[in-house]
Amino acid sequence: MVAGSAAVSANQVNGSQNQSSAQQTTEVKNYKEPKTYPIYHFTHHYNNAQNSLKKPVVYKQHVAVKHYARHFHYAVKPRKTAKTVKLAATSNSEANDQNQDQASNQTYSYKGNTYNSKDSYLAAKFTNTKLYKVATSKLGDPYVWGGNGPTVFDCSGFTKYVYKNAKHINLPRLAGDQYTYEKPVSYANIKPGNLVFFGAAPSAISHVGMYIGNGNMIDAQLRGVVIEKVIAPWWHLVGCAKVVRSYKY
Repeated sequence: MVAGSAAVSANQVNGSQNQSSAQQTTEVKNYKEPKTYPIYHFTHHYNNAQNSLKKPVVYKQHVAVKHYARHFHYAVKPRKTAKTVKLAATSNSEANDQNQDQASNQTYSYKGNTYNSKDSYLAAKFTNTKLYKVATSKLGDPYVWGGNGPTVFDCSGFTKYVYKNAKHINLPRLAGDQYTYEKPVSYANIKPGNLVFFGAAPSAISHVGMYIGNGNMIDAQLRGVVIEKVIAPWWHLVGCAKVVRSYKY
């Protein structure tokens, strides 16, 4: 009776083993290599650069990667959300406001005088230049169309005369040519000595003057050589230019 039971147990074990082997064989035959994906954000370097890892499962700030029988966790850079972008924009805006406040509170000194704006400071310094002295020495001289100086001027003849005698720079004779020949600058970045141009459009320049700071220019117009405001109802500003080169005739 005991021998019979032992035989039955042996047969059951053999049957289980055969069934297990058959199941493993079936699993091996049905096994498909999973598709692999390269992982680009590593804080750990493998010796073999060609390793492929199974597709990671993302859990908030970490990536769980199953590689063969091992598990690795890599910290990755958190994805930017609308909230973080908004906070960054707010921070940048506050920094810009702070810089503007500091700039508005900045003062400038020149020859014992204090100036609250950079434009006023540059205007004060400009009065000590030869360019300013030559230009202002012609204040009150009459306007004559086609006048090149030294006693009568039209607008472009005046700017040409000033730069030639103060800095030995030749400008084109016509206002439109002076505008297209020299380096353009915005009115927000204008400095004393730059030229200001007026007209119906950039392609239709009709007048030119020289900026001297504090929103003023010196120019030759129908009243002669005068100092007046750049922004005025009778002038339509179309552009500004910095004189950087001499015109070759």
